[in-house]
Amino acid sequence: INLVFFSVFALPESEQDIVGSSAKPHLQVMNEPFRKACKKLKGKYDDTIATIQYKYLYGNSRQVFNNFLEYNKIDLIFCPYQHFEFPHKKCIDPLPIIKAVKIPVIHELYRVSKSSIVFSNNKESELINAI
Repeated sequence: INLVFFSVFALPESEQDIVGSSAKPHLQVMNEPFRKACKKLKGKYDDTIATIQYKYLYGNSRQVFNNFLEYNKIDLIFCPYQHFEFPHKKCIDPLPIIKAVKIPVIHELYRVSKSSIVFSNNKESELINAI
């Protein structure tokens, strides 16, 4: 699995937003505690997680988000509603654009054994064999 954590930020509203001290909020999100948590997660699930990346997106249109998903080869979104947090004050709610895309969105993860999973098509079987 390749994990991509992402944040959606509002487009700058003024020139000061572009050149000001807080002009790059995505850099503030990638702080040392975040890096340590990613490293710990990778270490714990090293046999399952190939890569962990942090990406950011400015803007909230469906087309921009679709381009983001396609460019980053994202084919499944995990979006836990009850645990949703904004890592920065300039983050915007991604739920409207997540709901508008045509790729699967899951809201909960369950631990199951491989032998208890039954799939209806080959793509899903290939996915579980890769895990």
